[in-house]
Amino acid sequence: MERTLWNRIVSLLLTFSLFTAILLLPASRPVTGEEYADAKTRAFEEELDRLRGEQDTVWAKLTSIRSQEGDVEEYIATLKTQIATTEDKIEVSEKLLASLEASIASANESIEEKNARIDEIYDNFLNSVRISYEEGTASYLELLLDSRSLSDFLSRSEQVNSLLTYDLRLKRKLESTRASLQSEKATLEDKYQKQREYREELDVDRAKLDVLLEEQEIHARSLQASEAEAAAQYAAYQAEKERVDAEMEAYIQQKLRELEEQRRREQEANGTSYVGGMLSWPVDGGLYHMVTSKYGGRTYLTYGYFTTDFHHGIDINAAWGTDVHAANAGTVAIAGWSNSFGNYVVIDHGGGYSTLYAHNSSLCVSAGQTVERGQLISYSGNTGWSFGAHLHFEVRYQGERIDPLTPGLLSTPSNLIILDD
Repeated sequence: MERTLWNRIVSLLLTFSLFTAILLLPASRPVTGEEYADAKTRAFEEELDRLRGEQDTVWAKLTSIRSQEGDVEEYIATLKTQIATTEDKIEVSEKLLASLEASIASANESIEEKNARIDEIYDNFLNSVRISYEEGTASYLELLLDSRSLSDFLSRSEQVNSLLTYDLRLKRKLESTRASLQSEKATLEDKYQKQREYREELDVDRAKLDVLLEEQEIHARSLQASEAEAAAQYAAYQAEKERVDAEMEAYIQQKLRELEEQRRREQEANGTSYVGGMLSWPVDGGLYHMVTSKYGGRTYLTYGYFTTDFHHGIDINAAWGTDVHAANAGTVAIAGWSNSFGNYVVIDHGGGYSTLYAHNSSLCVSAGQTVERGQLISYSGNTGWSFGAHLHFEVRYQGERIDPLTPGLLSTPSNLIILDD
């Protein structure tokens, strides 16, 4: 925004200095802009152009840095999100490991309990056999040892089994339960080992993310330092431009004072005065009666930035190629081109009054030519610093720009519309 506004101000200043100096000379001797643009003025302009170029380069660097900063900030935000997610995973993994450890410990306790119960039942079984043998009653051992054949032994064994069915059945059930618990414990231990490996992987991921985050934060600080350096360079060029501009303005004002004194002496000698009457509307008032931008301060959008400046004339809606007429009789002081006004015409009406018509597509008059009120002088357009076809119209008195809509100065259409009222 600063660069756009600066370019506009400098262009308007240079243009103003050129045709103001011309208007201060007698109407009988039109002066071209080239006569006033002496070597010193051109030197100032060249220096300003150089500074603008340097500033444009720094601005491009600043834009690039800020773009990179945006990318880095987005990447850092992504890394922080990933770190937070990894920390959440680590927390969940820790809880799962603790749960698995508790389950494994519980399984161990159950297995120990079952082992103890099995041992107890087995001891009871042996004790029953021993007591039966010692008391000589239904001795299980005698029953087996007195077998006369294998068939008899098996038969007796069945009898013994039937006697001890309860103990043996309970023992087998306990052994089955123990086996199931051991299988469950093995499964838990396998899950625990895999979860431990996953937990270690999470630690590795977190460490990598921390390294990346640190690298990006260092890069971000480096970009910030580069931005600060570029911003300082930009400000230095801006200050230098303002210094050169102030010197040029002082020089221009000095020349203007000299020309004003010369014009005053010539007016006293020649008795030059204004031709008289209100200025006429410069385009067809029946069709083009709308002022789209008034004289005075304004804010508008340019290249995506809001720009504030002082509008030294009025903008009148006029389609491309519309006839533009002289607001009063006089002598064409300037008919040429400037970067800000594009194709423009300045008419000296005498008595210190002059008018300017800018952004034309083409011109119909030349410097030094005498024109009548209402005479065709140009065709409206969109040249110079313009964003759409229209006519920029200015009025000057004694070299100073004044509001064209000042009551009694300009004859306006009866159906006049002012958009920015």
